[in-house]
Amino acid sequence: MLPAPALIDRVAVLAARGLRVAAWSRERPGRGEAHWEPTDSDPGLLARQLYDTLRRLDRAGFDRLLIERPLESGDRAGNWAAVIDRLRRAAAGAAADDSKSRGASGT
Repeated sequence: MLPAPALIDRVAVLAARGLRVAAWSRERPGRGEAHWEPTDSDPGLLARQLYDTLRRLDRAGFDRLLIERPLESGDRAGNWAAVIDRLRRAAAGAAADDSKSRGASGT
């Protein structure tokens, strides 16, 4: 999870390396270097879409999935905290899977 400006920069770096990148964010990052999945500003709707969207993007075979960090302030901060927790758990699982596959292949 990255703040919007960092996500834009990261998309450019990864795309320059030739990686297939998907970005799930409020605004389209960059100049078309990544597949863009628009996110919702409503935490309840985003929470309901979360796992379906993650699974769909995973099945699409992108090398990296970058997610814009939801805002944690304002009147819906508590709702966003639950979404952020779910995203962290999903990211931790992905990192564990990635490290297992790297270890198995010797790279």
